Amino acid sequence: MLNRRQFFGASIAGTGAALGTPAWLARLGASGQSGQDGRALVVVQLRGGNDGLNTLVPFEDAAYRRARPALGLAPRELLPADELNRFHPSLERVARRFAEGEVALVQNVGYPGPNLSHFRSVDVWESACPEGPLPATGWIGNYHDRYLPGGTGPIAMLAIGRDAMPRSMLAKGDVACAVPDLESYRFQAPGRARAAEARARRRALAKLNRGGAGGALEEVTEAVAAAQLSIEQLQRLESVSNHVAYPRSKLAGDLALAARVLGSGMRARFLYVTQDGYDTHVDQARDQAELLRVLDAAIDAFLSDLAAMGQLERTLVMTVSEFGRRVEESGIGKDAGTDHGAASVSLLFGTALRGGVHGGQPDLENLDENGNLVHRADFRQLYATVIEDWMGGASSDVLGRPFEKLEVIA
Repeated sequence: MLNRRQFFGASIAGTGAALGTPAWLARLGASGQSGQDGRALVVVQLRGGNDGLNTLVPFEDAAYRRARPALGLAPRELLPADELNRFHPSLERVARRFAEGEVALVQNVGYPGPNLSHFRSVDVWESACPEGPLPATGWIGNYHDRYLPGGTGPIAMLAIGRDAMPRSMLAKGDVACAVPDLESYRFQAPGRARAAEARARRRALAKLNRGGAGGALEEVTEAVAAAQLSIEQLQRLESVSNHVAYPRSKLAGDLALAARVLGSGMRARFLYVTQDGYDTHVDQARDQAELLRVLDAAIDAFLSDLAAMGQLERTLVMTVSEFGRRVEESGIGKDAGTDHGAASVSLLFGTALRGGVHGGQPDLENLDENGNLVHRADFRQLYATVIEDWMGGASSDVLGRPFEKLEVIA
């Protein structure tokens, strides 16, 4: 049994666009934006659990020094933030943008009863549902179903650099698509020996669909039509150029494609990219330094590119990570790392932010039973802030109940 979700990001051999036009596709206009002011949200997932304490360092906290004799970063090597915190030395460009008011950080972000499993924690963040069984839709998908119903097409929610959609983009309308890379995101033509068979199958499917077939066949028809539309739209990006040079990394390449999408006039409202590698059980000092260096350079190029395209003012960038790291380090010397933690820090980039550090200071003297930070800001408060103050919507409609907003967006 196939559904539309399984088609996006896949190579569909031998299928054509002659399967009929579903109603939602017929409603699509040629141009324009839907939703509040055409604003866009770009989510950057730091997959693996980024260590917030060594991203934004409470450099004067004696408990930080005691817990991390090897991993603790010396004040002299850190970059200015505010009077209580400094940036990791790899975040040079982020620190500069912070000084210019273009960066807001929310510390102590987490949720009650944190789960220390990567898979479950990612599901919690993407569904916005820490309790009970996972719902069928994600928080971004819920926004789409409530505020962007119909007429937006499969580019409204776009996961770049992935071969599967994040749970956060699952919607009742199944309109998101996952694009591993632009070159491979297209229909794969069958070999000559199978071409006649493929044509015969297309004719048979089209005939059945014209007869009003429903159920699984209708799902397939809509899936193929949506996939075809997304392919046609994304292939237009071959004529869209970036305005700045990007560093050489997968994250930078994915963000470069995201910039081209935003600069092309497409109806993309939510874009999702992922940087892997933050599960730093060992060798954290070296690995996190490199990861943050890549993040710093890629984000800076992306923001500069959006500014050159005239797209920065309508774009908000937000980092998420499934959890932070344990306060106390494990291991010895340069091999030291940290175990799975709880609360961490999220970074936001844009021109409409209340720049600075939000969420209060981490309390390193009062940890939970696992030795992890106790959250002060529920991650759903961060989502509620984005939904209401940036995208335009009621967070209770999207998240199931209201959450107090954070004073992050001006």
